[in-house]
Amino acid sequence: MRLFATASCGVLATTLLSGVAHAQATDPADRSPAAVETVIVTAQKRAEDVQDVPVSISAFSRSTLEAAGVQDVRDLRRITANLNLTTSLQVTNTRVMIRGIGTAANSAIEPSVATFVDGAYVARVGSLLAGLNDIASVAVLRGPQGTLFGRNASMGAIDLRTGDPSSTFGGEVRGSIGNYGSRRLTGMITGPLTENISGRLSVLAYTLDGYGVNDLDGRRIGQQDSFSVRGGLRWEIAPTLTWTVKGDYQHITGNGRPVLTVLASSVTPTFAANWKARLDPDGPGPLVGQTPYLDRTYSRHVFQEQSGNLNDYQTGVVSDLTWEGPLGHEIKLISAYRDWHDLQLEGSSAIVPIALQSRLSTFDSASHSEELQIVSPTELFGGRINYVAGLYYFKEDYDIDQATDLYPAYCNVFLRNTSTAARVTACNANPLQNAAVSYFDQITKSYAAYLQGTYRITDAIGVTGGVRYTKDKKDGSFRALSVNPTASQANEVTALSVDQDKVTYRIDLTYRPSEDIMLFINHSTGFKSGGFDSSPGTTAVGAANRTFRPETVSDWEVGAKTELFDHRLIANVNFYRTDISDYQFRTFDGVRSRVRNNGELRQQGMEFDLVARPSTPLTLTLSGAYLDSKYLDFRGAPALPGFGTPQDLTGTRPPYAPKWQGAASAQYIGDLVGGMTWLARGDLSFTSSQNLSASADNNPQAIQKGYALLGARLAIRGPRERWEVALAGQNLTSKDVCVGIFNQGNLAAYGIVSNVTGLGVLRCTLNEPRTVALEVKSRF
Repeated sequence: MRLFATASCGVLATTLLSGVAHAQATDPADRSPAAVETVIVTAQKRAEDVQDVPVSISAFSRSTLEAAGVQDVRDLRRITANLNLTTSLQVTNTRVMIRGIGTAANSAIEPSVATFVDGAYVARVGSLLAGLNDIASVAVLRGPQGTLFGRNASMGAIDLRTGDPSSTFGGEVRGSIGNYGSRRLTGMITGPLTENISGRLSVLAYTLDGYGVNDLDGRRIGQQDSFSVRGGLRWEIAPTLTWTVKGDYQHITGNGRPVLTVLASSVTPTFAANWKARLDPDGPGPLVGQTPYLDRTYSRHVFQEQSGNLNDYQTGVVSDLTWEGPLGHEIKLISAYRDWHDLQLEGSSAIVPIALQSRLSTFDSASHSEELQIVSPTELFGGRINYVAGLYYFKEDYDIDQATDLYPAYCNVFLRNTSTAARVTACNANPLQNAAVSYFDQITKSYAAYLQGTYRITDAIGVTGGVRYTKDKKDGSFRALSVNPTASQANEVTALSVDQDKVTYRIDLTYRPSEDIMLFINHSTGFKSGGFDSSPGTTAVGAANRTFRPETVSDWEVGAKTELFDHRLIANVNFYRTDISDYQFRTFDGVRSRVRNNGELRQQGMEFDLVARPSTPLTLTLSGAYLDSKYLDFRGAPALPGFGTPQDLTGTRPPYAPKWQGAASAQYIGDLVGGMTWLARGDLSFTSSQNLSASADNNPQAIQKGYALLGARLAIRGPRERWEVALAGQNLTSKDVCVGIFNQGNLAAYGIVSNVTGLGVLRCTLNEPRTVALEVKSRF
């Protein structure tokens, strides 16, 4: 309770301080030019000023996203406190984390942070990585959003809104060229098609040569080509009936691999000698074994088989039919469909200088949702009552297929040096192509009903209550076949099924001592249904061990949202305590990676957001987050790689949970002759040290020290911003860090793990290097 005592004191101090500075609220249209920009969000299923929503939210307009250089959903981590997104071995292996909670996405596990595009749920994180094209706004909602957003929003939600068709003709063309062969071209046009129909079309083309070089074959690592097109139609069928349909097609090709280096601090002289011996191609012959680079963690040069081939494409449609019904009620039917396919070839999944084995992974997701909403006007009963109600249906067909090919060196080098002659013979005597295959399929059906209402007890005090009933049913199967016994994969055929339901709820109490100050306290719960582990095993796993339990969340928050000094300063603060039960996390158990329930956690801390306009040309922002994180109970945790005995990590800090995170920016817009202006902006993001062990074993060598990243933008803009020329850069101090750390495969076989310390060789996924680009833009 000490945290909430501190929180109460902090909120009281904010109230007393702001009481001498606040001004009477005015309509946004009447605010002074120096007022902070108003950002509209739909966090409560209705368009509202973000300052009126009693939730911890970071919201960004199109202009802010452009000025901060946000071009990919992963870039949001640079401008949002307590949000982190990282990509590891595959593009699909991307984590989305809020307040240190989130899971890798290249399995059947579902996210704890839900993502929505134009109000429609996006089931798989991997389908969001084609680039942000024509995004009008982004809102990051921290804390359980289970009542209104529902599906898999147990730790928060990311709400992306694309540009709407306009009845006024206009458009934009933007191009950029930068280092590492970066080239980006976007275009948008919108306007009326008939008297009642408006349209919008936007395209994105992007290419990148890659951030790393493989000295083994001279190829670049991370090469990518992306293409995206979005289209929309808005039909005003009648004065009270509007139909908006948006569709998109996105395609990514390239290498599909990040720069993966050896963490030099994890390599001992003994490990280096053993690894070299195990990779000797001819034993005592004249050839000498070669290892990956062991001392160049941050060089962005590797010496290993790391070829790849990515082919990722998807289509999506969102339909929003809105009727202005009786007594000002808004009735919406939101229908959505998304079809995502990802084909990822890892030319050598062993990532050593010899081609030993490759892995071909395919991910296919076809999802469909229907949501019927009733949104009341805010003026019911003299403005005392408003509510939102809805029915929701979601279905997804999801398939994950994997095929492993073995190369001759797997038999005649790796097995010869690490195993028995009998296994070498068996390896060569059996097929090498499709040596091991696995097939996972799952059909998810989810039904939900929700209701949330607000009652203003007085002009200053309001209470909001919400409840949601969710029923999830999942049916699937796992099949594995190994035609080469040395591929270390067991044959298995397992039928899978779960049927679960849950009631989640939310209650808020708000108090407005003035129109510019809102204090709030809320309690909410979250739910993420259980599911199935889709990973092959060295032994048949069975349905019981493949099924993991639901993840549930209980959260308390107290905070304040204030607009001060004639809306020139926004100061928001939020304190929270979140308890997570049966946390779903993919870990390594010493034999294989598997999804399991990682015990009980408590995440508690503080978040704040400050936006200030000391003068009309100058805007300053500062956001920060403090996180106190620990396992309340995690007995039977994964062992360190050199030990076989599970650990008791109760009381320790989970991975991916830095104590401090934050972001700051300063932007100045000055006048030039002839109506032209200039813009200068700097962005700084920072994070404290954290353990990045993907195995959740709290390996002490997997700690990434704290760091800060600097970005900047300098632009000259024409009258009314009709054109712009800008020089922009990210990571300008060229800070090289690991954004993910995981165990090298086959640790024991290579002799690169200690049964004394339990530690072994680790791999590092590098961040993006310093990038600089010249951008030009024209509007019409």
